[in-house]
Amino acid sequence: MIHANLSERAMYRQIPWLREALDYLATTDFPSLPSGKIDGPGGRFRVIIDRYTSKLPEVAIWESHRAWIDVQYVVRGTEAFAYQPLHDGIRVRTPYDADRDVALYEPCGERVRLAAGQFAVFFPHDIHAPGLADGAPAEVLKVVLKIPMTAVRVGPGGG
Repeated sequence: MIHANLSERAMYRQIPWLREALDYLATTDFPSLPSGKIDGPGGRFRVIIDRYTSKLPEVAIWESHRAWIDVQYVVRGTEAFAYQPLHDGIRVRTPYDADRDVALYEPCGERVRLAAGQFAVFFPHDIHAPGLADGAPAEVLKVVLKIPMTAVRVGPGGG
């Protein structure tokens, strides 16, 4: 997992797919766009624009993905998310479903605050429960970029 301020995106410039995603987040006027799903530039990633009320931790959905990386960016408001690295001791609630690209888990991990202007990147080895209230439930505008794992090159010159 990566958790940082979008204003610090220059430190990720050496990772091509992440640089493109963060530049897109920094240069798009999301408050003027309707909620929903759209394709990112060149169709290289999916964009989900979501307006919602953050939820209480007891209704959190603990999930991980294999085919997609989530880049979650809070545009307005504050939320918390729960995070736990995936390992053998984690109890699976619903086994991985390739059609939905999701596995669900019993609650685990710790909570992290995600304020306006901050982003989190969740990789396939990261269990996460996003959209949680940071105190009382509140209104949030969040953008999730779904980056296909096929776009991620690992090794020299990759990212």
